[in-house]
Amino acid sequence: MAADMKRLFKRLWHGDAAMEEWTAAVAGGAVDTVTDDVIVVSSHYAFGNVTAIRTAEGLVLLDIGSRETAEQTLAAIRRWDDSPVHAVIYTHGHIDHTWGARLLDREADAKGIRRTRIVAHRNVLWRFKRYDDSHGLNTVVMGRS
Repeated sequence: MAADMKRLFKRLWHGDAAMEEWTAAVAGGAVDTVTDDVIVVSSHYAFGNVTAIRTAEGLVLLDIGSRETAEQTLAAIRRWDDSPVHAVIYTHGHIDHTWGARLLDREADAKGIRRTRIVAHRNVLWRFKRYDDSHGLNTVVMGRS
């Protein structure tokens, strides 16, 4: 992590910076290299980060981000490695960690390769159905102050 990002992170940790500063700093997908074969991509303070791991079978991603940040996240990963994404492991079913998988399906279909394997808790599909069923209600609730 670059020195200016470390300073910003320290300010955030101590409450001396607004989270919007983090979003501005990581816009477009900021990559933090953990090892030669592991990176973490951040793209927004309110949405989950993505970890990419290089393996012999291809990339394994821990989460894939939201529909709002997935394109930035995937572009950042692709600047690091263009290998097929072998698997995505969902840490949980929130949409800010899972909804970017549609991009991976499109990418695989365009390249004529196997679609990415998704590994998730058995209740993730139930959560997705609940999101679909309550979409209109969520819009009403989020619109109230």
